[in-house]
Amino acid sequence: MLHKRHRRVVGHVVLLALFLLVGLAVLRFLLGILDTIGWSPDAVFALLLFAGVVALVWRSVIDLRRAVRRL
Repeated sequence: MLHKRHRRVVGHVVLLALFLLVGLAVLRFLLGILDTIGWSPDAVFALLLFAGVVALVWRSVIDLRRAVRRL
């Protein structure tokens, strides 16, 4: 049975992996829009999504580092 701190680390790793996958999907979306129609409102929306995902990944890395340090 995993201890509470181990579960916390595993949870942060899973969150980081999910955010990275979402980031890759958003980046592909952004690059696809820029390739086909250039800068449009859709591209600006995708850029905002990408900025949000980068912020989530950054926060997830910080939380993971804190959980590993507490371990």
